[in-house]
Amino acid sequence: MCRFPVQLAQLDDLRVITQCEHATVALVWGHCTWHLQPADFFALADLLRRPEGADACFVLDEYSDKSLLWCGDSALVLRGEARAELAALVWQATPLVETEPGRAARRLGRDGVFAAAAPMLH
Repeated sequence: MCRFPVQLAQLDDLRVITQCEHATVALVWGHCTWHLQPADFFALADLLRRPEGADACFVLDEYSDKSLLWCGDSALVLRGEARAELAALVWQATPLVETEPGRAARRLGRDGVFAAAAPMLH
């Protein structure tokens, strides 16, 4: 069980990316949370940069009024500026994601506070 989630990026209270001491990345978007391995999170970042490709874990379907970002059987519905906001949030967190559990745990201080807390996007 994760004890020390570390905030990597935040758009608002319902759109946040954290990483725990086990290196699991949690993408919170509205009332949906995806728990991703670092490699899958990096695949998501790549897909948002180059939407013409598809990844084994993610599929991006685009329509005239919305985009659907699929991860397995779960989809985020992104309308209006939401896709650009998600991309900005993911790209802000990407350089902070640790790929190994030991490295993620070492980034935590003794009190569980991340050494370099991410600012809130506006």
